[in-house]
Amino acid sequence: MTEETGPAAEALATGGLSITLACVEDADRQYLVVLPPDGRARIARGAVDTPPRT
Repeated sequence: MTEETGPAAEALATGGLSITLACVEDADRQYLVVLPPDGRARIARGAVDTPPRT
């Protein structure tokens, strides 16, 4: 992840025990979605180094 990592990491650190995570990949990008209890999603983005899994 190379973009918006600060807000995503902060949400992970302060979210407590109830956090939802999702990892999404497309052809050239990957996304980490962090959804803490406050409901405000934080999304980190980065380039995919390897082809997506099939």
